[in-house]
Amino acid sequence: MIPGWIQSLEDYRDWMDEVLACFGESVDPDQFYWDIGGLAVDSEGREIRIMAIPAHRITFWSLPGLVLDFELVVHEIQHEDGFVDIEHAKYSYHLSGDGVPIYWRYDMHPGHPELGPWHCHEGSDDNRVPSPDMDLQMVMDRVLSDFVDDDDDPHPDGDFATAC
Repeated sequence: MIPGWIQSLEDYRDWMDEVLACFGESVDPDQFYWDIGGLAVDSEGREIRIMAIPAHRITFWSLPGLVLDFELVVHEIQHEDGFVDIEHAKYSYHLSGDGVPIYWRYDMHPGHPELGPWHCHEGSDDNRVPSPDMDLQMVMDRVLSDFVDDDDDPHPDGDFATAC
């Protein structure tokens, strides 16, 4: 779920940077690739700007052995009345660890009509369950809830979002 205050792809990129910094993780800007500005026109004739983040890996230094591989595509849709929609077009957030190929993976893509575009693979590629539309902040919240003991939680409120 994209926060309502985000009104451009640049806002979305800045928000992702803030989420990563708040969690204590960072990415090397020379290796983290953002492609903003591709243009398309949808079936209704609306102009769409596209941001793509190809496959990227976050190593959780505070949680040794745990990695999050992710990629996503975000659309900025301009309406005639000046209103702007920011929407996920596709994503994958895949959490794995030492000796564990998949803890879980949140995906958004067509291909599972019984689940809709949003789903989660829990523990294996074959175990798919329905999921809400996810974003990086929600994924980081799940990492905390799944892998950080309450005594060690850097965000004792239990909510990553309130700690920023």
